[in-house]
Parts: sequence; C-alpha cells; structure tokens
Amino acid sequence: VAAIAGQLRHYDEPAPLYYAASLYAAIGDFPAARQVLEDPRGRLLKDYGLAGFTNSFGVKTGPGIFRLDVFDEFDFGMFGHASLAPAGNIYVEYLGALAYLRTGEGVEAQRRLDLILAFPGIEGYRDVQWRALSDRAELATRAGDVATAERLLRQSIDVIERVRDSVRSEAARIAIT
Repeated sequence: VAAIAGQLRHYDEPAPLYYAASLYAAIGDFPAARQVLEDPRGRLLKDYGLAGFTNSFGVKTGPGIFRLDVFDEFDFGMFGHASLAPAGNIYVEYLGALAYLRTGEGVEAQRRLDLILAFPGIEGYRDVQWRALSDRAELATRAGDVATAERLLRQSIDVIERVRDSVRSEAARIAIT
C-alpha cells in the first residue's frame, strides 16, 4: 500500500494526490499523509480544503475555490474531476483534520473539525459528519471537557443511527454497526 501511495504522490493532479494521502492515512502513516496534503506543488489542502492554509510566512490564506470530485458519479464541469465550487471539499478537509489530529496538532485539527461541523449541508456527508464529531469528542476528552465529549459522542451515534434507519435490509443495518 505504501508503494502505491508513493507512486501516486508524484502526480500533479488532485485526485491521485488525494488517494495517496488517503492510503497513507489508512496504513497509519499520518506524517506522510500530511506531507502530501501540504505539498506546495500539489496544493491539496490549500486549493481543495475548507480551511485554507498557513503559508511559509505564517499568513492564513482563504479557503480553496475548487472542489475535488473524487468519485466518478460527481464528475461534471469543464475541469473534469475538479470543478469550480466555492464550498471546497469536505473529504480533503476531513483527511487534513485527521492527519493533524494523529500527528499531535490538536489546535489545527480542532479548527478544521469545527469548520467541517459548521459546513452548510454537512448532513449530506454523514460519513464524514459522524467521524468529525467523534474526533472532536476525542479532542474535548484530551482537554478534560467530559461534558462536551459526551455530547459530541451522542451526536455522532445519532448520525450513525440515522444512517442505519435509512437502510432497508437487516443484514446491511447489521453491517453498519
């Protein structure tokens, strides 16, 4: 898996870079995932995240203006897999938040998780929403804020239960748990 990620990270297009960062994250190599996400050549977090980026001078930049459509069913627009959209990309942002969380950058992870949870229409990304709530609860626990952690975990469970309730097959509902 690391070899495939290593090959993908040499592309200049956003989708292979996203897949490389995702593969690194999947095997627990979050420093490598961050390198891909922050690489100035690929500009994945800068151009495709919700939060923007801090440049080498320490100045915060605005959020990206492009959306990375990593799934073919969303492929549209004159840019193909990258279509113009002011909202940015929830999946890239979550991958960035997770990479920051797992590399000990709690403040940056919290900033990005809070942006995700405040994203208009986050309910349409329930797969990201429940994970962001759970990760945010982890940060609250680390900070000693047990009440907030409990509230966030309950919200995360509610999202998972709504997903389970929307599935018709009992076997599929069991698979979600």
